[in-house]
Formats: sequence, structure tokens, C-alpha cells
Amino acid sequence: MNKPKQILVADAGGTKTAWLYVNTATQEQKRFTSLGIHPLFLSARQIENILLREVAPQFASFPETDLQIFFYGAGCEASDRQGIIHQGIQTAFPDADINVASDLLGAVKSLCGKDAGVGCILGTGSNSAAYDGNQITQQQISLGFWLGDEGSGGYMGKELLTDALRKKLPADLQEKFEATHRLDLALTLKRMYQEPTPNQYAASFTSFLRLNRGHDYVEALLDRSFSLFIELELLNMNNIESLPIHCTGGVATTFADAWQRNLKKYNLIVGTISDDILPALARYHQDQ
Repeated sequence: MNKPKQILVADAGGTKTAWLYVNTATQEQKRFTSLGIHPLFLSARQIENILLREVAPQFASFPETDLQIFFYGAGCEASDRQGIIHQGIQTAFPDADINVASDLLGAVKSLCGKDAGVGCILGTGSNSAAYDGNQITQQQISLGFWLGDEGSGGYMGKELLTDALRKKLPADLQEKFEATHRLDLALTLKRMYQEPTPNQYAASFTSFLRLNRGHDYVEALLDRSFSLFIELELLNMNNIESLPIHCTGGVATTFADAWQRNLKKYNLIVGTISDDILPALARYHQDQ
């Protein structure tokens, strides 16, 4: 394969998609964000519309030739879901060379580089994989928002919202929550069961957790969520005690101290936390 002249790398989650464009000849770079692009919640047509509305306008003249798009996205483990993303991108940018893979593969490439380790994603959703410096060697099955995603913003927000609706929050937090959020059961059920991105809606409530750090309820919720992730995802991996645990994602960076204390509780090696995997991914593809 000829070295690409222009590359566009995407790190897509349920809430937002971060993009980095690089012209490998001039080293010109451009960064921007768009709405989250997730194949479980969006059709190829909806993805196309997001790209045409939010990505293409970032360029006065979007490159039509010698462009490779590397899309790493949540929910893109299976080929049929990759196909949804590929179709949406291809319709929007028919002349591009398109590559679609899981956000997890992008994360471990960026976080681990050429070394063995474990890469975790703790954002709107959650996932993890062991990496030998070349490829993923162990990966837990991803059950998504409704059946899994422990440790994620979606999971934490769902737990918080459930307690708030049932009026199970401590009295001071219940009062704060009701003062800042509209507790309308019919509207909430519609957002969670009938609209296309319930994971984003649930994850939006992590801002309430951030603003109330130090409260016993909040710290317990963080610990429970991270502990479940560690027990269900990490402790099932072979030789996990000898591998550094690296992490990326908005939840990991926002609640870094809680994440690290839970890793230490299980005697795991605390690795790096990165809030930006795109530069390393761009370098990886420029070097191919």
C-alpha cells in the first residue's frame, strides 16, 4: 500500500467523535469533534447526515483523493456493525479509502504502543483488551449499554437516574438533583427506551457526580462501578497482575483518582491515563 497523502482518524464514542486530519506531505493538522457515531444506535443514513453536516464543513475544500479514513468506534467489533459505519462514510465521501475497526483496537494501539499491556476504555461505554505489542490477545465480550458497560458514564448515569426516580438518593443529593434536573418519568422513559441514544442521555448525568465528589453516595457509586468493571473485565485475563493497566475516556480522566484507587485495591499495576489517543494513532498510520 502506498503511503497515504492525507489521513483522517476518528475516535468515536457514544457521546462524541473526535477527529484528526493530517496532511502527511505538509504536516498540516486539523482537529474537530462531531456527534457520537455508534452503529447500535444510528443507521448508515443517519451517520452520513452527521458526516455531511459536521465533518465535511470543517474543510473549505475537503480532500477527495489520496485520503484514507481510519475510523475507530464503539460498537464496531462485529463486521455487520463495521458495515453500517463503512456505508455511511462511503456515501458521504465516496472517493476515500475507508478502514473501520473497534475503538478498543485504536485505544490499545495508542496506549500500549509496542509494549505489552492492557488498554481500557471508560467513556460513555466501557471495554478492555490485553495487547502483546502487536495485536489484541485477550478481549472480554462487550454486552453494551443495557447488559454491560460497567465502569462507564452510561452505567453510572443509569444507576444515579434510577435511584433519583425512586427517591432513593440521600436527602441532600435528592434535593440537589431535583433542583437541577427535570424528573419527569414519562419523558425519562421515552429518552431511555424510544429515542436512539439512551447511552448518551444516561452518561450526561455523570456531570452531577463530578459536581458532588466527596459525598459518600457518589464515592460508593464510583467504587462499585469501577470494581464491577475490574472484576468482570480485567480479572478474567491471564497474567493480569503482570500487565500495566492503561486507560482512556472521559470517565477515566474525570474520575482518575477513583479509578486508580480501585486498581490498587485489586493489586493491579496502574498505567497511564490518556485523554487523547488520536496523535499516537495518526503517527501509527503515517508510519505504515
